[in-house]
Amino acid sequence: MAKAEALTPLEFWKIHEALLSHNTTYSDLWYFLYHAPLKIGEVLTLTFDDIENSRIRADEKRGNRALALNEAAMSVITKRQKRYPQDVYLFQSHSNRVKAQPKAITIIAFNAALRQAAAKVTTKNVSSQSARKTRAMQLLTQGADLEFISVMLNHHDAAYTRAWLGADEEKTKAA
Repeated sequence: MAKAEALTPLEFWKIHEALLSHNTTYSDLWYFLYHAPLKIGEVLTLTFDDIENSRIRADEKRGNRALALNEAAMSVITKRQKRYPQDVYLFQSHSNRVKAQPKAITIIAFNAALRQAAAKVTTKNVSSQSARKTRAMQLLTQGADLEFISVMLNHHDAAYTRAWLGADEEKTKAA
């Protein structure tokens, strides 16, 4: 399986627009992944009850650490709470097949929509990880410290972050 690639800001926003024309939940998720310190699997398990005072509550899944959310991520949460006040999950499926019981959207469905949207924009390998990788690479090229980026991504150390960003080895070595 090919590694997800970082995108240019223009590519990121064009994919966001393509997702928005297909499904607002998918476009919200894409934007949230760019801003949140969580991986896709962690995001899809988030409930509105997990969020308190601009933080994701600490629990065993997240290493017993409360994680701060930036203003952009909080704006997605606020918008989704207003739009779907009865939802349990932050990114809940509204498919007729699951209306009887609350379920989060699936990674498979999101990645299928993402691949379709990305195919209209770029030939790069795009997956749910691309949003996080794009933000990390943008911060890195703007001069942000690798240690800061590592904390922002909720990685355990900067060495892991450097390896994770490996496709752009020269940029990460310079940081």
